Amino acid sequence: MATTWLGLTFLCARCHDHKYDPISQRDYSSLYAFFNSAEEVNHPAPAPGELGPYLRRLPAYQRRIAEIRRKFGADVLQAQWEAELRRAVQDPTERLEWTQVAASVRVYVDHDHEILRKDPAGRTPKEAHAMLRVFLKDPGPLPGLAAARDIRLGDGFQELEDLDAANPALSEISAIAEPPPPRPTYLHLRGDYRAPGAVVQPDTLAILPARNGPANRLGLARWLVSRDNPLTARVIVNRIWQELFGAGLVATSEDFGTRGDPPSHPELLDWLAAEFLES
Repeated sequence: MATTWLGLTFLCARCHDHKYDPISQRDYSSLYAFFNSAEEVNHPAPAPGELGPYLRRLPAYQRRIAEIRRKFGADVLQAQWEAELRRAVQDPTERLEWTQVAASVRVYVDHDHEILRKDPAGRTPKEAHAMLRVFLKDPGPLPGLAAARDIRLGDGFQELEDLDAANPALSEISAIAEPPPPRPTYLHLRGDYRAPGAVVQPDTLAILPARNGPANRLGLARWLVSRDNPLTARVIVNRIWQELFGAGLVATSEDFGTRGDPPSHPELLDWLAAEFLES
């Protein structure tokens, strides 16, 4: 965001105050807080003609899911599997084979740790299906246990995949949501995520005009395009100029800081920025 809209190098401030520009590590963490609390969620958004056939197929689909669970002992074995995963998350060094399974689950299931901590009865149908699918796909050392020795869990995964292929889910649309309460953001010592320091609140750069809007992504967006923000309009018109003529009025289009090149025609850049805001 800093590179695209503000023309600033920002990443080094994750670990320490910027060496050349007046950007502090707290600035980095405060700006990061706007994004740290945001989650991408998918909402059902049926396309025309989808909902009716989906609802007609749903009872038979749910019965077939229940049959797969019974056939492959999921009610008992999946509970054991999840218990082992919770232990692996708590202490990744205890048994590395289960730590590897936990890493695999993270690849296939969004918010896997949060779902693992949930009571299975409190999971959404989508969460329950995701956990069943990855359990059948990667049971880890579980088939070595006596209770699972004669059960071919991989066959269950294939049956589930075939069932889902024959019963497509409703179309979805992605949206950004902020979970209540917002996820805390820390000023990490030397940028190390394992060394959280003080909690910081969402805020914009101290060196630029203050944000007047709410402390959320909408407030951040309004601050970015505010007439009081001296950078955004100049950065954008400079990028347009670069696309048209091959080089920007500021040659370092991604760095308007002290290490970047000064504008070749500063009055023209100012006029273009003002015209851009007005039009």
